[in-house]
Amino acid sequence: MKNFLHPSPLALKGFLVTVAFLIILFLKVFFAFPLMSFIIMGIGLVGFAIGLYCLIKYKEFSYAVWFSLIIGIFILFIISLELIFPH
Repeated sequence: MKNFLHPSPLALKGFLVTVAFLIILFLKVFFAFPLMSFIIMGIGLVGFAIGLYCLIKYKEFSYAVWFSLIIGIFILFIISLELIFPH
């Protein structure tokens, strides 16, 4: 079993992509960062896909994978709300 505090390099890349998503989203919300929202959500979904791949293929259970999965599930929830209740 792998250690919770030492993620694999691929899981760490997924974690960094997810952190980049959060930073860009923060910039978009508070400082009017000129990037379309679906591109920002796409960056977050890439981090989610990497985390899901590490969980399924390598049975990785580190903090990096769980963080990417939680943020990715939140993104999927927001996208589903946009599809169910468009504005």
